[in-house]
Amino acid sequence: MNDTDTIKGIISKLPHKLMSFVLSENWRETANQIDSRFNLDEAQCAALENEIFFVLIGLRDPNDLTKNIKEEINIDLNMIGWIVEDIEKNILLKVEDEIASLWQEKSKGNGVAESFEEMVESQAKAMRPAQAPPDNLPGAEVEKGENEEKPKVIHNYIGEADPYREAAE
Repeated sequence: MNDTDTIKGIISKLPHKLMSFVLSENWRETANQIDSRFNLDEAQCAALENEIFFVLIGLRDPNDLTKNIKEEINIDLNMIGWIVEDIEKNILLKVEDEIASLWQEKSKGNGVAESFEEMVESQAKAMRPAQAPPDNLPGAEVEKGENEEKPKVIHNYIGEADPYREAAE
C-alpha cells in the first residue's frame, strides 16, 4: 500500500460533506489566492497546501496550524498569523463543524486518525528489517571468537602490482 492509497482510504472515511469539500478542490483555489496575496514561493505554497490538506482530512489538529506552518515555511511570525487567519476564515470555517466532529471522534478513539495510525503500524510490521552485511566481505574487520575463522582477504596487493590495472608510468 502506498501513500496515495493510504490518503484515499482516509478521505473515503471522512464525513460526506467534508469529503466533498476536500475533493472539490475549491479550497486549493482559495489557498492559491492566499499564496499570491502573501507572495509565497513555490515551495512555500506547496507546504502551505499540504498543511491545509492535512487539517482537512484530520491528520493534523487545526489548533496547531500556526505552529505547523511556522515549522514548514520560513517567514515572519506576523505574516504567519495573517495567513492562518485567512485560512481559518476562507477555508476551514466552511467545514468547521465537520472538522470538530472528526476530532471528537478521534478523542474517543473511533476516528480517521486512529485507522491511519493502524495502517502505518501494519505497514511497519510488514516491512522487512535490514540485514547485516555478510562477514566475508573484503576488508571486513569482524571480531570473532577463538574458534571462529576471520574473514578471508580476497585481494591484497599491498607492495605488489595489481594484475587488473595498468601500471602508471
